[in-house]
Amino acid sequence: MIFYFSATGNSHYLSKKISEKTGDRLVSVSQAAIEENYCYEIEEGERIGFVFPVFFSGAPKTFLDFLKNLKLNFKGNHYTFCAMTCGGSVSMAEKTIKKPLEALGLKTDAVFGCVMPDNYIFMYDISDMEGMKRKIKKADVEIEKIASLILSEEKGDFVSVRGPKFLTKIMYPMYKLFRKTRFFSADENCNGCQKCVKECPEKAIEIIDGKITWIKKECSHCLHCIHSCPKKAIQMGKATKKRNRYMNPYV
Repeated sequence: MIFYFSATGNSHYLSKKISEKTGDRLVSVSQAAIEENYCYEIEEGERIGFVFPVFFSGAPKTFLDFLKNLKLNFKGNHYTFCAMTCGGSVSMAEKTIKKPLEALGLKTDAVFGCVMPDNYIFMYDISDMEGMKRKIKKADVEIEKIASLILSEEKGDFVSVRGPKFLTKIMYPMYKLFRKTRFFSADENCNGCQKCVKECPEKAIEIIDGKITWIKKECSHCLHCIHSCPKKAIQMGKATKKRNRYMNPYV
């Protein structure tokens, strides 16, 4: 069973590709968080995987919260892996989920990392869709390797995009500062479709007096709302209005 958190589809894509190779079941952490579904039965001999995008060299808040609430019913030993997607490097991001996994009685047998299209438009513009598709095609080579290693249940650290290991200690504490929802707003292009309300894994968005409103001071900063909005109506400050959006086109 693969538990994946995906905001713009990259980790979903990685998980889907692994599942196609291994036959492992998929669980969307975003959907599970929205539905508050935390209890799962693990079958005998079933692999357990955790897949997430790297935020500030660590795991997203939504993913960590899910792990802390997760209840797994299993017996015996199960091959357990962690696979991370990133825009450049993962640093030691898997260490940020170590404690919640230990609380579940789990320890990762294998760790993987895969570079996928970057989507952090809060800081800079991103490639157009054709550029993103080229990056995904390049990632497919690494994904095939990852899926094959998981299928054969190889153990070890297989991360080839580690980057500076000290970044997790430096960057991850800063993550909380960037999770403030005051950065977000909906402009005049909003048509009230409520897609952002229905799909926010933090349940941080509601319609109040006919307007999109962030009801929590902090969220996961996953950017799903800004990238998935069909009208490009959600902004983070003024700079994002003219920047590209991205959702993985293959999931």
